[in-house]
Amino acid sequence: MLRLFEDCVDLSEPNSEGWTIVGDLVSSFNQEGSSVYSNSIIWFLTSLKTDSMVGFGPKTLWHGLQHAVRSFVDLAQKNKIVQSRLDLMVDGGFPASYAMAIGYWIALLTAGKKLLPFILAAGSILHMEGFDYDPDSEVDPVILAKQRPSIYSEWSKTLKASLERADEMFNSELGTTLEELNWSQDMLQSFKPSKLEESAQDDDPLRCLVCNDDYNFLKFGLVEPSWIAFTECTRFQHRYNCTCQEFLQSQGRLHKPPHIERDNSRDDSDSENEFFHDAGSQCASDEESDSDGQTWLLECDRYIQEIDSGNSKDPFRDAAALLYRCQTRLWLGAYDPGQRLCGTCFLRGEGYMDEEVIDNEDFWSSMPMSFSN
Repeated sequence: MLRLFEDCVDLSEPNSEGWTIVGDLVSSFNQEGSSVYSNSIIWFLTSLKTDSMVGFGPKTLWHGLQHAVRSFVDLAQKNKIVQSRLDLMVDGGFPASYAMAIGYWIALLTAGKKLLPFILAAGSILHMEGFDYDPDSEVDPVILAKQRPSIYSEWSKTLKASLERADEMFNSELGTTLEELNWSQDMLQSFKPSKLEESAQDDDPLRCLVCNDDYNFLKFGLVEPSWIAFTECTRFQHRYNCTCQEFLQSQGRLHKPPHIERDNSRDDSDSENEFFHDAGSQCASDEESDSDGQTWLLECDRYIQEIDSGNSKDPFRDAAALLYRCQTRLWLGAYDPGQRLCGTCFLRGEGYMDEEVIDNEDFWSSMPMSFSN
């Protein structure tokens, strides 16, 4: 049917029927008998002669993001390249749940290598809320009309090439990651995950909140979504959906002074200036606070420097942070401060596993409002 009506497909506007077809194909790609290398959506994206007649919008980017991440997650699950290589490094095999979680992290790292930057670039030129762009600038329709076809064309070619080389890219990304984390063969050989004991602390920071896998020996492999949201918001200058004051309060870094009663005559915008540093933290002097007394802004930078300055580079957290930026700096799941998840539980929480796909008019019920405009 696609071949028959190929010449009639229109992608000239974000609401054109061609993009509806793209959305349908993306949401159902894993139900086809063919592989992700040669399924309908790949044929569709690479066969159309678009020239300059392409006009994508926010919802288009959502489908592109879903397609990129889900494709590599699907390949990681079916091909088990990472699991096989880890098994070869360890006599008797690498623990299955950990190998699977690391495999999903590698899948996300691979998607982020060349594809997810396209999402960031497109969201920026569209001036979508949550993406990086100059808020004082305006979208130039002439420039936009020239950029969109080239982005679409490069995206299609890069997506197809990346999927065709997926196994090679998985191997390369795994090798780089093992080196960055200092996970040598000897080190992995001695890894014996501990079982969850009845006396184990529920708040063990290196145990996955959902599956309870223990990462104390590996040191890496878990991410804390609430911390990523906090650091990204601070670096984004608190411009979008800022909840940093609540996060600081949850960490004992800020609280309301007991001797100050709420003045009901004040509006809500005044209440944010009633916070001060906890005595247990490094208190800011009055001179450090800005003219409005918003010392929490200073505390955000101080807290990040305090926690991250001594930490080693974590490619898994970098991959999750890139996904967060592509999702307009929003998480699709709900996470409390301090909750850490492995690669499997994180991607399931964000809805990127097959069982999370819901076939409805929006294709994924968790699509943020910023993509529906």
